[in-house]
Amino acid sequence: MGYVPICSMFAGLACRLLGWLRRMRKNFIKKFAGLLIAVLFFQPFHVRAAANRKQSVLVTPVIDESSGDYVLKISELISTGLSLSEEFEIIPYDRARDVISYNLEKTHYGEGLKSAVEMIEAGKRHFFNFRYEDALKNLSDAVASLENLDFEPGVGPSREDALLSMALVYKSKGKTAEAKKCVAMALAKNPSLAIPAGEYPPSMVSMLSEIKGERVADLGELYVTSKPDMAEVRINGLFQGTTPLRLSEIPAGEYVLGISAGRYEPFEMRVKIEPLKTVKISKKLRYASDGAEKIAIHGEGVRGLVDFGLGFADAAKADKVVLVSADIAGGAAVISARVIERKFRTGQVPVKIQIAKMGDESASALAAGIAVIAEGLRRDVSINPNYETDPLGMGEPALLERRKRKWFLSPYFWGAVGVAAAGAVAGGVAAAMSESSPAAGSVRIQFK
Repeated sequence: MGYVPICSMFAGLACRLLGWLRRMRKNFIKKFAGLLIAVLFFQPFHVRAAANRKQSVLVTPVIDESSGDYVLKISELISTGLSLSEEFEIIPYDRARDVISYNLEKTHYGEGLKSAVEMIEAGKRHFFNFRYEDALKNLSDAVASLENLDFEPGVGPSREDALLSMALVYKSKGKTAEAKKCVAMALAKNPSLAIPAGEYPPSMVSMLSEIKGERVADLGELYVTSKPDMAEVRINGLFQGTTPLRLSEIPAGEYVLGISAGRYEPFEMRVKIEPLKTVKISKKLRYASDGAEKIAIHGEGVRGLVDFGLGFADAAKADKVVLVSADIAGGAAVISARVIERKFRTGQVPVKIQIAKMGDESASALAAGIAVIAEGLRRDVSINPNYETDPLGMGEPALLERRKRKWFLSPYFWGAVGVAAAGAVAGGVAAAMSESSPAAGSVRIQFK
C-alpha cells in the first residue's frame, strides 16, 4: 500500500469523525463546559478547607543535666508564642504526658505481658457475649500471670484493667462482695485509682467511693520532688503525674515508687505509707553520661532525636512536634528547636535562637525565633526535601523518592502538559463545532 492511499484513508476517517462531532456538538460542549466549571468551582473550596484546618502541635523539651529547668521554661514560652496564631492547636504538654507515657510503653511489651493482654481482651469478649465464667477464667489467669512480672512498663495499667473488668463481671452476676474485693485489689496497686463514669456503670463508681470511705482512717500522703522538675512519677508501675507531686488519700501499705525523666537514669525505691502521715521523697536524678539518648531516645544523633519526636507525635496524635533543647555556656544559651513531621516521618533543619544573657528571656526576645519556628510548621517539606529535611535519607519512601526525581520526570509535570494539550485540542474542536452549519453532512476529498 502506497503513501498516498494511506493518507487518503486517514483523511477520510478524520472527516467522518468531524462529521460525527458536528452532530454531537451541542451535548459535547455542554458536558465539557459543565465539567470545567465544576472543577474550577469546587477546587477553591477544597484548597480553602485544607488551609483552614488547624495543625496540632506539641512542644516537647529535651532535658539534659545542665539545662533541665531552663529548657522547660523555654518550651513553655515557645508554646505560648505559637498559641497566639490561629493556625496552630497547641497540645498542652502536661496533659499529654499521661497518654504519651502509656502509649510509648505499649511498644516495649514483653512476651509475658503480650500474652496477658490477649487474655484480658478474650475475657472482655466473653463478657460481652454473656459467657461470664469464661470471662472470669481469662481475666483471673491474666491477673495471676501479671503478678509474676516485675513492675515493667505496661504491667500496671493491664493489671488494673483486668481487675476492674473482673469486678464488672462479678457485679453483673450479682456477686457484690467479690466485685468489691477486685476493686480493693486495684486500689491497693494504684492509690490514685479513678473509675471513669463513662466506661463503667455508676454502681462501680459508687463502689470505689464506698471502699475509700471505709479506709479514711488508714490513709496517708506522699509528696515527691525531683531535680529536674517534671519527672514522671509511677507507683507500682502506674503513672501518677509529674514532679513536684502530692498524692493524698493513699491507703496504708508498701509501694514501689519510680521516678524518671528524659535523659536521666530512672530511680526506683520502696516506700511505706502510714496512716495519717506524709512521706516526703526528694531525689536528684543522675544524668545518663554513658549514653544520653539511651533512656528516652532510642538511637544515635539526629536520627535518634527524630525517632524520639515521632514517638511523641504518634502517642499524642500531633501533626508536628517541636523538640526544644538548650546549650548553656558562660551565662549565655543557644536554643535549638527542631520541627518533627509526623506525616513524612522526618525532621526539619533546626532553628537556632541566641540568648546573650540568661534571665532576659521574654516573648519579645524569643519573638523572632518563634516566628521562624512557625514558618517551619507551615512549610511543606515535600516541595524541596533536599534543603528542608534533616537528616537526609530519613522519611517516607514517597518523600525520599522526590530527592532523586528530576522535575521533568515528575508525573505532575507531564500531567500538566497533558492537561494543557487536551485543553488546546478540546478548544480547537469546540471552535470548529461552533461554526454555523444548518445541516449535517459529509466531506469528500479526492487526491490527484
